[in-house]
This record gives sequence, C-alpha cells and structure tokens, in this order.
Amino acid sequence: VGAYLVASATMSVTKTSLVVYDPINGNYVAGSVFPKAIPGARVSYTIDVSNTGSASANAVTVVDEIPENSYFVVGTMATTQPGI
Repeated sequence: VGAYLVASATMSVTKTSLVVYDPINGNYVAGSVFPKAIPGARVSYTIDVSNTGSASANAVTVVDEIPENSYFVVGTMATTQPGI
C-alpha cells in the first residue's frame, strides 16, 4: 500500500487601517496624536497575505474595493516581497 502526501496552500488575509492625518488634529504621532476618521482625513490600509501551508500558492489575486467617499493616492502602494 502506497503512502500519499497531500500538500496544500493555507492562505490567511488580514486587513488593518490607521488614520494617519486629519485636518484638525494633524499627523498621527504614536502615543500622543490620534487623528480622527473625519472628512479630509487620510487613512492607511495594510493588507497582509500569508501562506502557512506546505505548498506554494500560485496566481494569487488580492482585490480590495476602495471605501465609498474615498480615493486611492497613486504611488502609495508598497509591498515587502520582491517581484510583486
């Protein structure tokens, strides 16, 4: 009787947000200045995608719609993985 090893990708996705500026309180400063999500505020979103499985995850696509009354600032997207 043969033995089989089944490998699979196990993906997890986490999204967080941080208000980094508002027109009243100014820029976020850890521990002291906490801007509010008010009109004119800037919000930074972080999406963390990881694979803890035993197989590669190929052709993964991440789509995140921009919230209503918001817009994307060109040139602000970054990745920590080379080649992405």
